[in-house]
Amino acid sequence: MKKQILFLVLFCVGISAHAQIGKIKINKGDIKLNKSKEKVAEKTSTTLKSNSQDYNTFFVEKYNQLDEIIKSFRGNTPDIQEIKDKTFKLDYPNTVITLKAKGKKGIDNVRLYEQFVDFGGKFALSPGDLNRGVRFDKNILEIADDILSQASKKRNEKLIPEAVKLLKSGKLHTEMLLAIAPEHTEAKEMDNAFQKLLDETAKDYEAYTNKLFTGNIHKQNVGKILFSKQPIMAGKETANQFVTSFDAKDKIYAIAYLEGTIEDIGNLKNYSYKQNGSYSIHFDGKQSNINITFLPESREQAYLLIEIIPDPNQAFSPTDAIDWHRQLSNLSPKKHTLKLWLWASGKQIAESSEIALDWSGADINALKTNAEQASLKAENNYAKVRSLPKKFSQPVEKFKDPQLSNANIIKLFMAQEKNCAQVLKVQTDIWENYNGGAEWEIRKNDLDIPTIKAVNGSIGLIFKGKDGYCYFVDRLYFFQTYIGGGKYAPVALGNDYSKPQKIACEKVK
Repeated sequence: MKKQILFLVLFCVGISAHAQIGKIKINKGDIKLNKSKEKVAEKTSTTLKSNSQDYNTFFVEKYNQLDEIIKSFRGNTPDIQEIKDKTFKLDYPNTVITLKAKGKKGIDNVRLYEQFVDFGGKFALSPGDLNRGVRFDKNILEIADDILSQASKKRNEKLIPEAVKLLKSGKLHTEMLLAIAPEHTEAKEMDNAFQKLLDETAKDYEAYTNKLFTGNIHKQNVGKILFSKQPIMAGKETANQFVTSFDAKDKIYAIAYLEGTIEDIGNLKNYSYKQNGSYSIHFDGKQSNINITFLPESREQAYLLIEIIPDPNQAFSPTDAIDWHRQLSNLSPKKHTLKLWLWASGKQIAESSEIALDWSGADINALKTNAEQASLKAENNYAKVRSLPKKFSQPVEKFKDPQLSNANIIKLFMAQEKNCAQVLKVQTDIWENYNGGAEWEIRKNDLDIPTIKAVNGSIGLIFKGKDGYCYFVDRLYFFQTYIGGGKYAPVALGNDYSKPQKIACEKVK
C-alpha cells in the first residue's frame, strides 16, 4: 500500500495545518465502538449471503471506501463536505460490528481485515503510518484546532460571516471523525467547542444576515443560483417562480444568492474596476466562460441578477444579453443541460443545480434581435438607477498649471466630445504619492530624451449630452508632446479616455 501524504491543504478556508503539540491529546488505547448500534449491524449482517465470495466483496468495498476517505482527506484540495458524506455512508462502527460477528473466514486478505477493524483505535490502515506517528484522527483534530483558533480570532474582530464559515467547516471535521469513532473523547470535546461558539455567534450572525440578505429565500439559498422565466426582484421574489426547465421561447433570468457583498467575498478592493468576474458555463458538461464586470451598484449587494434572455424593455445589464446569446447560439436544436457557476476575482462564490434547455425549433435570428434590443435599451434603463462613482464626491484639488485649469479642461473636452452640450463638474486630484506630487510626469526614451509630459493626477468630468441624458467620464488623459529645445506642444486630450457612462441627470444634482 502506498505511503500516505503527511501534509494537508485545507481548501475551504485556506489555512495550512500546523502540528500543535500538547494542545490535543490522542488516546493510545482502542476507542470503544457504539454498542447501541449492534442491532442495526446485526440486521446488516443478515443481508449478507453465506457465500464467502459475497462476504469478501462486502469487506473489500468497505475497505476501499475507508481507504478513499483517507486519501481524499490527505489530498491537495480536500472537499470536506464530500468526505464527511462518504464517511457517513461508510457507517464504520456498524460495519466493524458486522465484520467481527462474521469473523475472518471468507476474507481473502486477513491483514487488511485486521487493519480495518482496528482502525477505530489505531487510525491507520498501514504500519507505515503508525511508524511515523501519523494518525488519521490526529490529522483531523490538529486542523480542527487550528480552525477553532482562527474562528475565535475572527469573532473577536467582529468578522462574523468569516467566523461562522470557519466554525461550520471545523464542525464538518469533528463530525467526520465522530462518524468513525462516536466515543472519541477529544473529537466530542472539539465538536462541543465548535457548537458552543456557533451558538454564541448566532445572534450576531442573525443580525448580520437580516441586514444584508434580502429575505428568507436568500437565507435558504446562500451560495446558490436559481432560474426564473420572469424578472427577479430581490426581496420580492417568490419560491414558486423558480424553475429548472426552459425552452427557446422562454425569457430566462437568474439570481445568485451570496453570503456577503460581492465586493467583500470577491475581495474586489484589490482588483481593477474592469473585468473582475466571470460565469463558468457547462452546456452538456462542456465548459465555456463569460467575463463580466460587476457594476458599482451590484458590488455592495449580496446577490447578483443575471439576464440570460431578458425582456428588452426591462433589461438593465449592458452586456449580459449579448454575451449569453453568443453562447446560446451555438446550441444545436435539441435538448441540453446547463449548469452555471459565478466567480469573483478567481474565487467561486455561487453555483446552480443542473437545469434543462429544450432548444428544439429555436429561432436564432429572433433570439439575436432580442439580445441586441436588450443591450440597447439596457443603457437607458440602467441610467435611471446608476450611481456616480465615489470619486465624484471626494474633495477637489485643482492643478496650479494654468494649462490644466478647469476652463481649459472643459474647452479641450468639448472640442473632442461631440455629444457634450454643457460640462456640469470637473473633478481633479493630484497623485501626491506618485512623482513626488508634481503635476506632470516627464517620460523619456532610451536615449534619455523627453517624449511627452503626462498629467500626474485623476481627472473626471460630468456633462449633459445633447441627447438630454447626463454622462460622466472618470479617466481623462492630458499630455504635452516634446518638440525639442526644452519646449513642449500645448496640452492635448488623449482620445483613449474611458467611454462616457450614461446616468439620469437627477442622479448628478
